[in-house]
Amino acid sequence: MSDADRPRVRLRAFGAPAVEGPEGPLGGSAAQPQSLALLTLLAVAGERGMSRDKIIALLWPECDDKRARHRLSQLGHALRRSLGEVITTAATELRLDAGRITSDVAEFKTAAARGDWERAVACYGGRFLDGFFLSDATEFERWVEGERVGLARAFTEILETLAIDAETRGDRPEAAQWWSRLAEHEPLSSRVILKLMSALAAHGD
Repeated sequence: MSDADRPRVRLRAFGAPAVEGPEGPLGGSAAQPQSLALLTLLAVAGERGMSRDKIIALLWPECDDKRARHRLSQLGHALRRSLGEVITTAATELRLDAGRITSDVAEFKTAAARGDWERAVACYGGRFLDGFFLSDATEFERWVEGERVGLARAFTEILETLAIDAETRGDRPEAAQWWSRLAEHEPLSSRVILKLMSALAAHGD
């Protein structure tokens, strides 16, 4: 199959990570932890891309530069064989080709940036890289935790915006729906629980 004939694939980074094709999750090299890690780094980086040096520092912090660059080259080659030319190079940066691979995390960030709150909520399918672990990559784990916290916070703010907007419009059922969604996301927040109870009471529940 030529690269032009390959179906477009999608990276799922919210919840359990996977690369998905038209018929579901893909196996092989696309399902390997380092492949998922590299694709996720580039998906979060977006159009600006990420330098090889930063990728190496996150994925192979214990390797010398020559070995680490060789590993990155091998990983890129394996992904090209499996998915086609989904990674492009510009100067020293690598980035994902949005025409060949999409991702829920990139779509979430784009929707949030343009104020398309409901689209952003639809993209957020769970905790960022939930249950994912990359051995011998403590810097990558720190990066993941930082992104996880930031994305969860953004999701919280979006849900609260939607809930308050519904209240302002007098749409009590919708307000209760968004507060309920936020309570699922932050089950230990007494403030959110009180807001939900108030919304339910206003709705007559």
